[in-house]
Amino acid sequence: MVIFLALCLCSYIGAILCALYKYRKAKYCLNKLCDFVAVYSHLKHHQHTPEPKLYAAELTALLRSAPLIEELIRYPKLTYGDSDNDTYGKAKDLLCDIQMLLNRERIALMRSFNPISAAKTVLLFPSKIFKKLGITINVFFSIVISSVITVLLEFLLSQALLNLDVIRSFVDSIFQ
Repeated sequence: MVIFLALCLCSYIGAILCALYKYRKAKYCLNKLCDFVAVYSHLKHHQHTPEPKLYAAELTALLRSAPLIEELIRYPKLTYGDSDNDTYGKAKDLLCDIQMLLNRERIALMRSFNPISAAKTVLLFPSKIFKKLGITINVFFSIVISSVITVLLEFLLSQALLNLDVIRSFVDSIFQ
């Protein structure tokens, strides 16, 4: 039971950290896109203000974060050779898509705080392994296999702790 709880705790913490990472990545990309769109819109509507340096800095920052944006959204690709209007159009399109992605990631982050999902992940882990091997098994059998593995690990751990002196002497005899 201890191993099952430890696995559930690790799964729970891992799911929260993974969801938080994805949310922060989407938020970072959204901020870069918003900054660029705001500066471009301001420069386009107020052509007499001296902000080309700010525009160039925001464009450079956006294009530097383009590979990260492409990890999240596969299209349209931001490139250095595009005109200002094309880059602005692509950025506006990406802005809407990243906002929707950010909403999905926020929901995924909230769902990751559900501890039942961690237990479900641990119990269904064997079925994921079999699925990677091309074997489809029933959810019930996955839970049974996971329970058997947990009980075996618990038994082996308890035996190892009971025979710790024997294990130490065996390891010492190997290294002498």
